[in-house]
Amino acid sequence: MNNSSGSNALIQQLLKAEEEAESIVRRAKENRVKLLNEAMAAADKDLEVFRQNEQKQLMEEYNNESALEDPRSLLLELRSQTFVDDCNIKLKELKPKLVEQLVKATLDIPI
Repeated sequence: MNNSSGSNALIQQLLKAEEEAESIVRRAKENRVKLLNEAMAAADKDLEVFRQNEQKQLMEEYNNESALEDPRSLLLELRSQTFVDDCNIKLKELKPKLVEQLVKATLDIPI
């Protein structure tokens, strides 16, 4: 009987050790999941900060580039203004003739 009770005690000790081992493994898995979630949250936070910094830098570069005048746009603006000025001069020259022709055409309508 003594061997039987000793065997039972050893079996009980093994079962208890197995339960403790399962508990340790379960806690380790839970801790691993918790650490992974924390790492993901930290990475997401770092990524958002990085995105904001990159977006800010990109906007600064864009604003600096757009602030510098492109020589081609200056030339285009100058040519456009010259064209508008020429059109205004021609309008001043031709306006009296146009008004005269419109009045004449309006008054000389054949009935």
